Amino acid sequence: MNETDFAWLAGAVDGEGHLDASFRNVGKGALRSPGALKCLQVRISITNTKPIFINKVIVIFKELTVPFNIHVDTRTRKNAAFTVAATGRKNLRKLLPKIIPYLTCKKEEAEQLLLLLDYLDSRPTKKQGASEFIFEDPQILQKMEQIKQIKYNDFVKVDEFLAVKQGQMSGLT
Repeated sequence: MNETDFAWLAGAVDGEGHLDASFRNVGKGALRSPGALKCLQVRISITNTKPIFINKVIVIFKELTVPFNIHVDTRTRKNAAFTVAATGRKNLRKLLPKIIPYLTCKKEEAEQLLLLLDYLDSRPTKKQGASEFIFEDPQILQKMEQIKQIKYNDFVKVDEFLAVKQGQMSGLT
């Protein structure tokens, strides 16, 4: 594994990837049960329709000994879309430090996700005497909101860019 592979993976994440931190219900009947336990899931996923592209992602994940899942979506496309996803703090701790130096579009998001992981690792669990459950912790909720805000700000920037471009185009006529 070399730096070129990490730079390539960063480009794949920037262009075709998704970083996420969200609460998931766990346990029997978790999806429908309002009283289900909640856990925080951190995830990195990359989606593409080219098997050779997805295979390179898989090779890098395997080299880093990061377990992953593959989902194939054939519902809405002429070509199947393949998604490779890795979840869990330990796995993202292996991946993020390797690709952050090479990220551009999702660099801030990845850095905030790493800060969230740092906080989670330093925080006592409820069993260890934490005053609140993980899904009630205001610092966790704030960090998750910051990650979502970065994504929202990127959409606003695109809208502003398109508005400026539209103004420039209408000035040409």
